[in-house]
Amino acid sequence: MKKKHLFFLLCANILVDVGVSRAQSLTLSGKITTENPSCAICSVAAEGSAVASITEIKVYDLELRKVLRTVAHGLLVVTCMHETETGATIAFGGLVRGGASSEIAFWGKNEKKITSRIAMPENRCPVGILNISADLIAVLVRSRGLHLQGEVILVNINDGKIIKQIEEGTAIWSIAYCKSTKSLVTGRLDGIVSELQIDGQHSVVRHQLNDEGIGGIALSEDGKTLAMFGTSHRVQIWELPQYRLKRSLQWAKSKPECVTFGPGNGLIACSYEDGLIKVWDAQTIEERASVQAHDDRIQKLLWSSDGKYLISSGGDKCVKTWMVKR
Repeated sequence: MKKKHLFFLLCANILVDVGVSRAQSLTLSGKITTENPSCAICSVAAEGSAVASITEIKVYDLELRKVLRTVAHGLLVVTCMHETETGATIAFGGLVRGGASSEIAFWGKNEKKITSRIAMPENRCPVGILNISADLIAVLVRSRGLHLQGEVILVNINDGKIIKQIEEGTAIWSIAYCKSTKSLVTGRLDGIVSELQIDGQHSVVRHQLNDEGIGGIALSEDGKTLAMFGTSHRVQIWELPQYRLKRSLQWAKSKPECVTFGPGNGLIACSYEDGLIKVWDAQTIEERASVQAHDDRIQKLLWSSDGKYLISSGGDKCVKTWMVKR
């Protein structure tokens, strides 16, 4: 059986807390406490997860509930983290010490130190990383000044070169990528979704989906369904490529924070400012689970690579793993 690990960026003691959620399909299987309320997390294929904090990145085994490997990252703060497509490297981004610049760094999981670093454009901070291919990653960067600007940077991880900056000067706030259709989708603060075909032309098609801005976006594995939310309490489900609104889901008590499709399990998960997690069936949009996961807003939510676990990071300084039962 392949083990499941989680990567965390934090300096923390590991606690184990087993309990059952209010919904039978989500069971709390582990908890980590940290002094960092906004730690970066990522899922790691064939291992589980990783967490990052103020000084270190730790690889955490979801089944054994212990730290397996640790590396000092040397950054002032880590803002995003992702496993590269080959599964051998963790890419993470953040501010360098002194806070004057930012970079993407790479850690080979079998190495004892950071293997390489790539400087980001001036006054830009990386906030999201996605795999495009074995050699290419897409990095969402945001301006560090008063202007709310964001853009996507395509980076060759072999030579560290920035291949292209996409939609410079716009207000991109979230990105998603579908490997089967080779489509990179961006959500902007002006309510526009842009669909980019990652080929030699990098062609762009834009759709005005709302007038309230798009704070989060996710694509299904087959590229036929898009989930998004704006500044209201609604999560909208759209059918692609027609961009036809299929369903609008609303939780009156709180605004959405993260939305994500589960790999291979046909589920959509969404987290909220009040610490709630909701899970729906991606086809029927039937609610499958609802659990009060944290005592504060959930800042990051992701699935393990096999779709069996949800991993949540909250403002209550806890990172929790949830076993998903279908």
